[in-house]
Amino acid sequence: ALAAHRREHGSLPQTDALIATLAGSLDNTGYGRKELQGKVSTLKRRYESTAKKKGDLPSKGHDRRLYDLSKSVWGSEAAAAAVNGTTTAPREFGEMCELYPHLAEEVKLLEAAHPGLFKRDFGKLDDDKAHALDMKIKKQRIAEISVVLRRGDLTKEVTKVLAELVE
Repeated sequence: ALAAHRREHGSLPQTDALIATLAGSLDNTGYGRKELQGKVSTLKRRYESTAKKKGDLPSKGHDRRLYDLSKSVWGSEAAAAAVNGTTTAPREFGEMCELYPHLAEEVKLLEAAHPGLFKRDFGKLDDDKAHALDMKIKKQRIAEISVVLRRGDLTKEVTKVLAELVE
């Protein structure tokens, strides 16, 4: 779908348009926006990695087909990045907030404490690092919630014991 859209329109489709195009044709019907964006990012990263190797192109059928399709989607873009040693343009703050909500909340807190310092550079984070940080923050928040729940259980238990003594 990406390659066909690139051939027809000369640009990549928006994620929502890609989801609409693929609706009903995916094996996993639970595939959402984040999962699709992750898949596309992974395919692009694999293509860029292979393109940098130049002489070592995939020879197996499936891998070669993926490489050829990826080349038709990101060919000139990835080649330019490989030559320059850079990646694509930074993402918008709103897009990063959608992709990495837990990390975005932390950036917003930092931005409130230090205006103008972090918000713009948030979009420059690469996907792997942003995803790892987002997951660490999510895990930490879940641990904090567990502590609050345990504290509530302890308070309830102490209150119950003291109430029984009063009676």
